[in-house]
Amino acid sequence: MSEENKSDWTPPGTEELVEILMTGLEGVKKWNAMREEHPEWTPSLFKATLTEVDLSGINLSNSILSQASLKEIVFVNAKFSGSTMLSADLTGTKMSGASFDYANLALSNFSKTTFISVNASRVNLFGANFERAVFSGSNFRETTFQKASFVSASLNFCSFVGCNFNLASFCLADLSDTVFSGADLSAASCAGAYVIRTDFENADLSGTSFTAVRGLRREYWEACVKATEASIKFAK
Repeated sequence: MSEENKSDWTPPGTEELVEILMTGLEGVKKWNAMREEHPEWTPSLFKATLTEVDLSGINLSNSILSQASLKEIVFVNAKFSGSTMLSADLTGTKMSGASFDYANLALSNFSKTTFISVNASRVNLFGANFERAVFSGSNFRETTFQKASFVSASLNFCSFVGCNFNLASFCLADLSDTVFSGADLSAASCAGAYVIRTDFENADLSGTSFTAVRGLRREYWEACVKATEASIKFAK
């Protein structure tokens, strides 16, 4: 596209963008081409509704997706870095290989979502819902999960170094082989959670509840009781 044509370009509206993306991978190809040709463009899918479509590889970096309904979409290797996605509904989406650096996803719903091999840092996930979500082999650093819900979620073989889980809920979650080194889990609830080989080294566990937990290592239990005000009771 010539420089003259670029200057005359009118960005598509939300409805037109939805129509493009509902064509699946063909729509992704068109979307990504527009992003490449118009790097100054900030796409908006505010309050948009898309569902059950394959958007693998889409570039949603720095896009506006707040209050959008994006249920059961395939977002494999999608880019969300720098995006604003407040109170969006992403129930049942597949996020394998997706990137989220510096995105604002506060209060969004990720229930039943799959996060496999996701790498992200400094993401705002305050109050997000991850109930029954599946995390595997993912790495989050310095990310805010304050007041987030991980009820019945699986977080196996993931790393959350330096993340903030203050007042988060891990009730009945599987945290086996998960690394929370240097994380803030103060006043979090891990009631009924599986914590087999879970790494809490240098984590803030003040006021954390481990009622009826399964698999908590003895040295962590003794350290928590002595150095913090964590409440720990083992399942029978």
